[in-house]
Amino acid sequence: MKPSENRNGIRATVYAAALAALIVLAWCPAYLAAAETSDAVRESGIMTVGIRADYLPFSEVTGQGDNITYSGFDVDTIRAVAAFIGVQTHFVVVEPGVVVTLVAESVIQVAPGLNHRMGWERVIDYSVTYLAGGTKAMVLASSGIFSLSSLSRKRIAVVAGTDITGIETKIRDGVTIEVETPEAGLLLLTDREVTALVGDFKDLVNLVAESEKPATLRIIKEPIVPIPIALGLPPDDGAWRELMDRALMDLWVSGRYAEIYETWFGSEAKVRLPLDFTMEVWPK
Repeated sequence: MKPSENRNGIRATVYAAALAALIVLAWCPAYLAAAETSDAVRESGIMTVGIRADYLPFSEVTGQGDNITYSGFDVDTIRAVAAFIGVQTHFVVVEPGVVVTLVAESVIQVAPGLNHRMGWERVIDYSVTYLAGGTKAMVLASSGIFSLSSLSRKRIAVVAGTDITGIETKIRDGVTIEVETPEAGLLLLTDREVTALVGDFKDLVNLVAESEKPATLRIIKEPIVPIPIALGLPPDDGAWRELMDRALMDLWVSGRYAEIYETWFGSEAKVRLPLDFTMEVWPK
C-alpha cells in the first residue's frame, strides 16, 4: 500500500468516527451527561479513547478495516491504564477541534495528551499531569544553541495560535515571524531562514518523529510557557477522575511509566528526550 493510500484510509476513518460521535451527541447528550462514567465503563468492560492519527510518537493509526493497529506513547499509556482498571480499550480517531466536545458529552471517556489550561475545566475534567509540555523552541542541532537566551536578537518562526506569553523575557529582542503550520515553520528552519521554530511541545516532537533526519533537530529543554499535559475526562464525575489518577500514579510508582517512556523517547527511540518529569503521587 502506498503511503498516500494509507493516509486516505486513515482520514476516512477520522471523518467517519467524528461523524458517528456527533450523531450520538445529537441524539442522547442528556443521558450521556448523567451517566457515571466509571460505572458505565466497568459494566461494558470497554473504555472509549479519542486519539489523533499520524501523530507519532504519541499516537499512530495504520491499516484499514479489521486490520487497524494503534501505537504510540499515549496509546501504550492508556492501555496500561485500562489494564489497571481491568477493561479493554476502544480507540476512536478524532480531530483536535472536536475532542473536547466529545469528552464533555461522555462520547469519549478519555482523551490523552490534552494541554491542561484554566478555563477548560468549566467544560471537562483533567487527570493528574502525566507529561510536561507547553510552548517550546526547536533549533537545528548543528546550531550549537541549547538555551532560550541564546535566541536573543534572532529570527524566530512562531506557529499561529501558539501561546508565547512572556517570550520577550526569555528571548530578548527576538524577531518573530508567524507561520500557519508547524510544517511551514520547519521548512524555514531547515532552509536557515530562521534560527528557531516556536510551537506546542507535542507538535514539535511530532515534527522530529516524522523527519527523515531526526538527529538534525533539537528541542530546547526550557519551556517558554510551561503547560502540563493530562488526560481529558468527562466533567462532574469524581469517581472516574480518581480512578484515572490512581491508575497513572500506579504506573509511575511501579516503574511501568518509565518503561513506556523509554520505548518512545529513550536512547533507542527516534525522538530522544530524557525523562525530566516527576509525576505527582498522592498518599492513599
